[in-house]
Amino acid sequence: MNQSQPTAATPDTFAPSMPFASIPGNLFAQGYAYAVDTWQRSVLFADVMRERGNQYQAHMQERVPNVLDFGTELIVDGRTLPRPVNYGLVRIVAPDDLKP
Repeated sequence: MNQSQPTAATPDTFAPSMPFASIPGNLFAQGYAYAVDTWQRSVLFADVMRERGNQYQAHMQERVPNVLDFGTELIVDGRTLPRPVNYGLVRIVAPDDLKP
């Protein structure tokens, strides 16, 4: 006897069970199912935006927020010059496993 194992959750797994929502002409049930889906997607979107905002705040708290993922040494910070500018001069540090 080969019993089938449950597979990964489908998108409808977490939706409310409303078999009558698929009956044509049952606009209330279809509208309710649509509203529940919209609400769930809105909550998920808000959570993603919250996480992204947290990542942005953590990134901006860095002393020199670089967008590249290289080790760097700050040589000149443009904000401390006599006429401040919005950039800095950095040296990229070679990885330890790279021969100079």
